[in-house]
Formats: sequence, structure tokens, C-alpha cells
Amino acid sequence: MRITLLNQYFPPDPAPTGHYLLQLAQELASRGHLVRVLCGGDQYAVPKNETSTIPNDSNYIKIEIMPKYNITWLSNDQLRKLINYFIYIMFILLRLLNGPRQNVIIALTTPPYLGIIARYISLIRGSSHAHWVMDLYPDCLCANGMAPTAPIYKILGSFARRQWGGSSLVFTIGKTMAFRMKMWRKIKINTFPLWASPESPSSESINKVEIGNEKLKLLYAGNLGIAHRWIDFANCALRMGIGGPQWVFSGGGKRRKDFEAWSAMHPGLPIEFLPYISLVNLRDHLQNADVHLVSLENNWVGCVVPSKLQAIFSLGKPVIAVVPKWSETGCWVNESGGGWQVDPGDLENLIRAVNEASNIDERKWRGTCAKKYSDSFFKKSLILEQMCYLIENCRQ
Repeated sequence: MRITLLNQYFPPDPAPTGHYLLQLAQELASRGHLVRVLCGGDQYAVPKNETSTIPNDSNYIKIEIMPKYNITWLSNDQLRKLINYFIYIMFILLRLLNGPRQNVIIALTTPPYLGIIARYISLIRGSSHAHWVMDLYPDCLCANGMAPTAPIYKILGSFARRQWGGSSLVFTIGKTMAFRMKMWRKIKINTFPLWASPESPSSESINKVEIGNEKLKLLYAGNLGIAHRWIDFANCALRMGIGGPQWVFSGGGKRRKDFEAWSAMHPGLPIEFLPYISLVNLRDHLQNADVHLVSLENNWVGCVVPSKLQAIFSLGKPVIAVVPKWSETGCWVNESGGGWQVDPGDLENLIRAVNEASNIDERKWRGTCAKKYSDSFFKKSLILEQMCYLIENCRQ
């Protein structure tokens, strides 16, 4: 089969969606399919001194990259992002309208509504179209403050219905996301969690990234974006004071600046901020923490599903998740016993969880539960096998 995968982000960009797409492409290629990836050149969050290159380790995978245009002179980040989206859409339109007909076109969700391109190009070229939904629009816009009664929201909702119409296959990464999708269109949805696949440790990277001192080390690694909470951790650090655990936040995100500003107004607290960690050092960085931190705002449940839990559990590390109990992350933590689920805003239970995490035996037991759950529920080979089987058997 000829299969085309669409997503703006792709390695060496560290955005998780791109890395999961790469692994799907590799699995499809290993099964003898001709896989083409149409990706953008925009950078999600590349750490300084990152030297990764675009992988192309198979004759069955063809990677086509959008030409890079220098628009850094634009001071408005949102405008620059919209222009990059537009350039990428024009790029894939030209590529999809030319060349051999594809059997299946699979769209992810960056940029939003990419599935509309997949649907109508499929109609023109006589292909099947499928969707792998990792961010749900327009629900993300509503979670970020757009009124659900606004005319633009209803228009964007109609776009959502259109892109999934006539699709041969739809994947989502969580049950609450699938529930939200069915409110827009009654379609068959296949739900698979993202799998655990942290980068293998390298001997050169051991101890290159170290966190804090001998205190209990709590780590939030990755994007602290608009869907995630930081105020709970800040209030807990303030209540526990200088004698409390070491709080480390590595990465970036729109809410990190707010947290850094808050921290500057509360000097002396054991809070440390680090940049994004390179992929070479990432696994060792994650292993250096005693307990990991995850968060999600109430109104973002089902719009996005944080992907960091899978890597954390695969390392046998426990997690403190400040997330609603009905969210995917909350359910996984409670089902596995691999950490502590705390409702957003519940400071007393967060402090209790941190105190329990100070007990090394408790941490080891929960870490063992996390690893066991990861090995069965987030198993890469099983999830990819099921996804590839459905792709191979999808029809218009």
C-alpha cells in the first residue's frame, strides 16, 4: 500500500506527536508499505546544542519537508504560527495533488483541521482518509476561553464534522476524547493510548544532567502549557517551605513564565527551572528524579491527553498527578497504583501525597506498580500491531 502521513511536527523536532508518527511510519514500512511523510520545518522546542537529524533509515519511508521561510522578523508569535500553518497547508496540497495516488492518507492534528485537507484530497484522488486525533478542535479553543455559544465556535464545529465525514478510520488517544468527538459526529472511533518508548540511555549521558541535592526530588519535565497547572505545586512548595522537597521544572511552555515570575516573588524556596533537555540526555534526566509531576486543568479533559505518563511509568517511576480523577491520566494512575492522583486545587491532599512520597519504600512499591502497568497497557508492539492492522484493512 501507498500511505501518506500528515503532521507539521516530525523529528528532529522533539514534539511528541512527531516522534509517535515516526514510530508508526517505521512500523508500516517494516510491513512492506510505501510510506510518505509530509512534515513542516517549524521548530516546536529544540534544545540548544541539539544535533539530531531527520531519521530516514528505510527505503520504504520518504520524508518530504516543507521549505523553510525566514519570518522571524515577525514579533507576533500567533501571527508567525498562522503563517507557518498556511505555508505548510499549501505545501501538502501541492504534494498530494501531484505524484502517485495514495491508498490511504492519514492526518494528525497539527495544524488544526488538517483532516479537512485529507478528506477532500482523498475525494479528488480516490484514496481512503484516516485520522489520528491527538488534540481535539474546536474543544481546545473552548477550554482556552472561547464561548461555546460564539458563532465562530459553531462554524469551527461544523469543520470538525466535515473532516471526519466519510473517513475510513479514526484513532483517538483517550476515551474522554472519543466521547467529546461523538458529540460532534456519530462515528466509529478506535481508542489506543500512546505507548511507552523513552529514548535508550547512553553511557556518555550518565550523570550529565543532575537535579538538586539529596532532598526528595520532584520533577515536572516538558511543556507547561495552557492546559497544565502550576499553582498547585507553587502553593505546596510555599506551604512546605525551605525544608520541603526539591521542585524542578525543565522545559518550557506558555505558563512557565508565570511560574518563574511567582517564584521570583518568593525567593529562597527550593524551586529550580531548567531548559528543555536534549533527547540524548532525556532518559537519564527522568531517571534522576524520585517522583514525577503531571497536571491538567479541569476544562481540558478530553481535549488533550498528556503523553509524559507513559515514559515515566516505563522507567518504574511514580507520579503525583494533579488532574481530575475522570481524566485518562487520573484513571491510569488510580488503576495502576503507580502514584497519587490529586484533584486540581486540593492543596491538603497534594501535601499528603508529597509526604507519602518521601517514604522510599512507598516510592519503590508505587514505581513497581507503574512499571507493571506500563508493560501491559502501554506496550508499544501490541498497540502498533493493532493500529497497522486497521490501517491495512481500511476502505473508503
